[in-house]
Amino acid sequence: MLWTPSTTLSAEAQYWELQLVDPDPPVSHTMGLTGFAAGDIDGDGYVEFVTCGDGALLWYRPVTLERGLIAEGRFHVGLVLEDIDGDGKLEVVAGELDGKLRILWFKAGDRLSKPWRSFVLDPACGGSHDLLFADIDGDGKNELVAGNIKSLTVDIYRHQGAPTKPWTRHTVLSGYKREGTAARDVNGDGVMEIVSGPDILTAPPGGPYRGSWIRRCFAPSHREMCRAGFARISEGAAPDIILGESEYVDGRLSWFEGRRDDAGVLSWAEHRIDNGLYFAHSLHVFENDRPGCVKMLVAEMAEGGWHSPRNPDSTVRHYLTADGGVSWEKRILARATGSHEAEMCDVDGDGALEVVGKEWKRPQVQILKQRQECPALQRFQHKFVDLDKPYTSIELAVCDVTGNGRNDIVCGAWWYRNPDWRRFEIPGIEQVIYAHDIDGDGNAEIIGIERTKPLQTPPYDRLSERLVWLKKLDPEAGKWETHPVGTGGGDWPHGALIAPILPGNRLALVITHHGAWDSPQYPELFEIPEDPASSPWPKRTLAKLMYSEEIASGILSHGNANDLVLGSHLLQNRGDGTFAIQKVAEGFGAARTSVADIDGNGSLNIILGEQVLEREHELVKPVSRLAWFRRPAVGSSTPWEMHVIDHQLRCVHSMSIEDLDHDGIPEIVVGEHDPSRAYRNRCRLLVYKKANPEATSWYRHVLDDRFEHHCGAKAFEIEPGRFAIASHGWTDSRYVHLWEAY
Repeated sequence: MLWTPSTTLSAEAQYWELQLVDPDPPVSHTMGLTGFAAGDIDGDGYVEFVTCGDGALLWYRPVTLERGLIAEGRFHVGLVLEDIDGDGKLEVVAGELDGKLRILWFKAGDRLSKPWRSFVLDPACGGSHDLLFADIDGDGKNELVAGNIKSLTVDIYRHQGAPTKPWTRHTVLSGYKREGTAARDVNGDGVMEIVSGPDILTAPPGGPYRGSWIRRCFAPSHREMCRAGFARISEGAAPDIILGESEYVDGRLSWFEGRRDDAGVLSWAEHRIDNGLYFAHSLHVFENDRPGCVKMLVAEMAEGGWHSPRNPDSTVRHYLTADGGVSWEKRILARATGSHEAEMCDVDGDGALEVVGKEWKRPQVQILKQRQECPALQRFQHKFVDLDKPYTSIELAVCDVTGNGRNDIVCGAWWYRNPDWRRFEIPGIEQVIYAHDIDGDGNAEIIGIERTKPLQTPPYDRLSERLVWLKKLDPEAGKWETHPVGTGGGDWPHGALIAPILPGNRLALVITHHGAWDSPQYPELFEIPEDPASSPWPKRTLAKLMYSEEIASGILSHGNANDLVLGSHLLQNRGDGTFAIQKVAEGFGAARTSVADIDGNGSLNIILGEQVLEREHELVKPVSRLAWFRRPAVGSSTPWEMHVIDHQLRCVHSMSIEDLDHDGIPEIVVGEHDPSRAYRNRCRLLVYKKANPEATSWYRHVLDDRFEHHCGAKAFEIEPGRFAIASHGWTDSRYVHLWEAY
């Protein structure tokens, strides 16, 4: 494939926007998505995607975000598009992963959404990891080349005018486990050579179907599992080869210069491009008419095979040379984003190439779109509000403390003044847990934990449920009016909410307890009296639920009263101060909870962030999901419908929802959490924006990847019309962060 070089290499677009075309394809997460191919299948002038894995062979039309099923089954990495029957349209060729290990090809009807026909190309191929079409014998027709890693063979398939019947197979090489297949006529005899891993295979003198091919190792420094491609990098007499080790945590990427000696014998000299590639299972090479000008796409996997550690720094990158391979420029297109079998093509017909692909074990279908300007949702600049916070905070809130119309940050036992972010102490409290206008005077009051033990006591041991509320008098001078609320029945509050959920829309404080996962510490409701200064506030058990995290409120059932959401449970407001419990999601251990109209139908949806904690010595790290849920229709007995936004997150313990770009559509802000590794956790702050009205496809923006977040990532207006995100961490206990939009 050709590419047009810029006047200078650095003139190309530097901003790439990731779209999750399908955040959660219908395949098993054990083997996930294996193969991927892109091309215009239906002849509409736009590219379609085909991908497969453990459960299904699927098609996608990314321009419209339509999708559908081609076939059910377990499919291998080998997947390729080719016009097999000569009708001018592409068919799909795929190998099965187990069972008979067949190679099949599939033909679409007049619409991709209609059932596809299937034909057996090889009834017992031996596990096709690599498939490609090339005119091997120079007869003007493409043959299928297959690297079959179960049978340890490289095979050529051809048909005799009847492609719907099984094809003739000729074994080129047997007995060697190899990955990485490419083909080109290297020696100019009209018959293509085949690269198979570090080996190059040449047809025997009698022709390509006259016996086994001659194997020669051209890359003795490379291991057996690779991705391979040809390119004209040097001005030598033979094509050069690019080879990258693909299944290792320390892969090597090199180009091999084709040379001929005086006797005309070919050899290849290695030139190192890069080292340390992590499961770089994507290699797509672009050449140009200008000699020595080559670009290639390389993508690492976020999670490789054989129980390898998950890589939080996986990248999608370009390598470019304009001087015949003397020097290479490396550009990172995306960080903390992996891909598998990625390639480049013009998806939307705008003349620019996109990176398209998918992830393997945690399956997602992806597009990386280049932008000439930084996308608005990536334009956030980080600064520290505090580098020296005295101890860990359990919550962060945003409210106007000074009364000047600007939101300030409240965290721990302190508040930070906007815009200079000077820290002020809130006397008499140990922790802030919530902020709300309790007495209706238009100013937010603070709900906090009363300090009952001396500061010499370790901070964790000072936590309790002696609750107070504070009304500001002169907060910059440390003057507050403190009133008791009462004492909760748990260890310390880990979730708090004030909302009009009592009859007559009266306010109540609801808290959950940190220890609820381990003991029956049930959520509690405190009724806020007409005079909040009267105490203690009446208290009762809200529901017998083992839940210890964030709470949200809104009209979510089909009544007119505000309901409560406690993770995967909806508490439907009966209107009399009592609540009926409804399960929203099974097997979803939510830590963060919010409500918003995500699908734009005028009704609120539930958004949940999952908490799956990772431990320091775990090799394969667990991941968590971010999902939204649509309520069932009136009178329906069906459960809430779950739509996964992302399932490659690390412990979603911070979340907020705001319309950050002022387009009337809410974005979701997420912060990852890792309590086990201080200052080296590689957690991310992300923003998600829906890519279609149905909210089945999402853009993902990584704003930062340095800090962990705990009950933070709060988006708010830092000044009228301009947003910021405030956050803090549990392990990074000294920091309070601010990301300002610019």
